[in-house]
Amino acid sequence: MNKKVNFTAPGRVNSKQAYSLLLGALAGEGIAISDRGDTLVVMRARASQRSWIPIVKNLPPLQPEQMVTYVLSLKHLSAQDVLKRVRVLLSRNREMISRSKHELVITDWISSLHRAKSVIAELDHE
Repeated sequence: MNKKVNFTAPGRVNSKQAYSLLLGALAGEGIAISDRGDTLVVMRARASQRSWIPIVKNLPPLQPEQMVTYVLSLKHLSAQDVLKRVRVLLSRNREMISRSKHELVITDWISSLHRAKSVIAELDHE
């Protein structure tokens, strides 16, 4: 993989902010960083989906941008119905499956998952 990213900040940033900026810039290029204990591995986002990314039931904060696998339980809608409706809200790097009638498993960038979660919450009420 041979990619180059440039980013600037309006002022001084600490290491946590710099890492967050780096992750965002890489995400824009379809590149993810996978945390494997004491080693960070840089890889294409599609490859990281089947690798060492967190599996969560509660979404982490928007920053730093990273890929996660989000397990979402639905109350009223079927998982298949939601798959059709929210597909367009997610990135091109996403993977989605219905694990059961009322459970979805979505792997994507955190920012896309937050957007989809908001829409799903609006759709999945009585």
